[in-house]
Amino acid sequence: MKRYFLMFNVFLAMMIVACGGDEDITSPTPIVPRPEPVRTYYKGTLEGHTDYVLCVAFSPDGRTITSGGHDDTVRLWNANTGSEIQTLKGHTDFVYSVAFSSDGRTIASGGYDRTVRLWDANDGTHIRTLTGHTDTVWSVAFSSDGLKIITGSRDSTIRLWNANNGSEIQTLKGHTKAVTSVAFSSDGRTIASGGYDRTVRFWNANTGSEIQTLKGHADFVYSVAFSPDGKVLVSGSADKTVRMWDVP
Repeated sequence: MKRYFLMFNVFLAMMIVACGGDEDITSPTPIVPRPEPVRTYYKGTLEGHTDYVLCVAFSPDGRTITSGGHDDTVRLWNANTGSEIQTLKGHTDFVYSVAFSSDGRTIASGGYDRTVRLWDANDGTHIRTLTGHTDTVWSVAFSSDGLKIITGSRDSTIRLWNANNGSEIQTLKGHTKAVTSVAFSSDGRTIASGGYDRTVRFWNANTGSEIQTLKGHADFVYSVAFSPDGKVLVSGSADKTVRMWDVP
């Protein structure tokens, strides 16, 4: 009987050691609180368009939003209250792209009516219409100094415009199908474009000459964007990939 009692005490001691030395094995394991998840809060809905909304952009100061869509209008919204400031009418068909100038004073819009229109962001006044493209204008962008505008079109061309007087500076040719996206580098020296020919192209913004053609996407390229330092370009495609490229 003593031997069994001794064996039980040895077994109990081994269990105590295995469970953490001579601590009380019945003490609860401390609970480490989990960090609170980062939450994204819904801000509100801006209602006013009567058909699909195809493009949106913030003003540089973040106070104003502009949008365009299938109802042929460009609209201005107060970013703090969500209220509509103004409806800009002039396009005769779908609006596919909108952009603010770097000083926030001018809005450019491009659409299915083959035009680019410039608007005063303060009062909504139509400044001028830029004509030259022979098919849908799918993308518009301002240079960082606000002096130039670049546009990409279904007519396979990229056009460079003087933002002050609306004159066409140059037509950049190289894409063999529709150009869906254009962008300026932060220093304004380089233009990037992507399109239905599955290529990404770099252009010299001063001379209009093509610098390089990048091949790799297996389907349409729908979007291009420069990094803030202008050293990297990203492109998005119907091939379900996002690709990163060094800027020459």
